[in-house]
Amino acid sequence: MRRALASLMLLLAAPLLLGARLVVVMDGQSRPFLDAASSAEATAGTPAERFSVSDATLTARTRSAAADETWLALGPKSAALLAQVTAPKARGAALLRTSEIPAGVAGVSLEVPVERQAVWIKTAFVGRRRVVVVRNPAGGTVDDAALQNAARAAGLTLHLADARTPGEVVPAMEDALRRSSDPAVVWLLPDNTAITADSVAPLITEALARRIPVVGFSTYFLRVGAVAAVSVDYGACAGQAVTAAKANQPGRWAPNQARLVVDAALAARLGVTVQAGPGVELK
Repeated sequence: MRRALASLMLLLAAPLLLGARLVVVMDGQSRPFLDAASSAEATAGTPAERFSVSDATLTARTRSAAADETWLALGPKSAALLAQVTAPKARGAALLRTSEIPAGVAGVSLEVPVERQAVWIKTAFVGRRRVVVVRNPAGGTVDDAALQNAARAAGLTLHLADARTPGEVVPAMEDALRRSSDPAVVWLLPDNTAITADSVAPLITEALARRIPVVGFSTYFLRVGAVAAVSVDYGACAGQAVTAAKANQPGRWAPNQARLVVDAALAARLGVTVQAGPGVELK
């Protein structure tokens, strides 16, 4: 009886003795990070040992990392730390930009390829084949040639508007819209110089006054008046990163679960015809 009890205690203690099989490091404790961590646990089939990137105990934990553990970083700060933790064979990162994914890590970014976005725009906005992209030509995150190729492949005509400062954004958009009377869509892409908190509100206000739909690169833009925005499933990104890490598939991956969400009611008020389709959801 005593021997059986001892064996049972060892069995119950085994997961603790073996250590965590999934370690999640997060940039913060907001709902998107917590939901992504839960999704990672569901994908891995095990509870995670969770850390905030600022946790004082994290340094010691990185030193005790084992080769058979899976480490997942959620956010750019955590990804930078993960690059220094080389013991685990399975390392994944999610909820960051493509450029922030460290080498040797299976990284899933929040950035949807422009080729996919261009097809969504063509599908969603019936009869609108002209798109205007306002960006800093010296500091944009997307190559101009890649944008041109994506638009052309989707059957769109692209106008690039130069804005080197936030104050130049609205005039640049207005100038681009004057080039043609054809119905247009303003397509916003990440740009740390031009598309900022200072420029987004006046740009959308001016576009709405002209009954021109704006497409943003995150659901934040829907809350500030954009007609459509790219929506990425954070939980799915985390699960995708865990799967790629466990399969030893390092690299930079686009999110599998993403779509273009269109505010159909706002579009109707503006007189803009929209439709649902593959990758496009009306709400």
